[in-house]
Amino acid sequence: MATLAGLRARVRLRLEESSPAIWSDAELDECIAAALEAFALRAPLEVITSSSIPDGSRSAALPSGTRQVLRVELGDGHVLPRRGAATRLGTDAEGADTGAGAGTVGWEVFANALRFTHPLAAQTLRIWHTSTPTIAEVLSADEGVLVLGGVACALQARAMQDAKRGVGAGDAAATGINPVVARAEQAFAMALDRRTRRARMLLA
Repeated sequence: MATLAGLRARVRLRLEESSPAIWSDAELDECIAAALEAFALRAPLEVITSSSIPDGSRSAALPSGTRQVLRVELGDGHVLPRRGAATRLGTDAEGADTGAGAGTVGWEVFANALRFTHPLAAQTLRIWHTSTPTIAEVLSADEGVLVLGGVACALQARAMQDAKRGVGAGDAAATGINPVVARAEQAFAMALDRRTRRARMLLA
């Protein structure tokens, strides 16, 4: 299981710092958080969350950290179609007719809540959604991606500080491109691409 301290130590090792000298722990933690956000855009965590609603509900709170709602199941197992899609309840994502006779009830996300076109009876919904994983939820195989992202972020921050002080030489001064930062960014981008391709292969 990944830990912030473990990832920070790996980032600092890549930056060739045995102890905080140029980058503080807080700065590296922020860089790891930024890498996690970028990672989540390409490989979000897939979660199914149960949500109990009272009788007559026209809305339900989104699960904490929801990035995108993919599917909503009623308490009896029927799939509630997204508003604007099929208008009948179904047992699959297409909302095929099951004879449930629920009419035109559907859902949509608006103002950070799940909204229903018609009131629902008291029940427990199952909300399929994506979210940003915590560091502890990152697979061991993906820890290296966050390390590369943390390194790239740290080098970007350092380059920005140098630029503010007017520090720069060679290619960076002549072209505005720091080759060390560029290589780190490229390594992170390539790692994200490999992670995305791996996920697609597993789904194929």
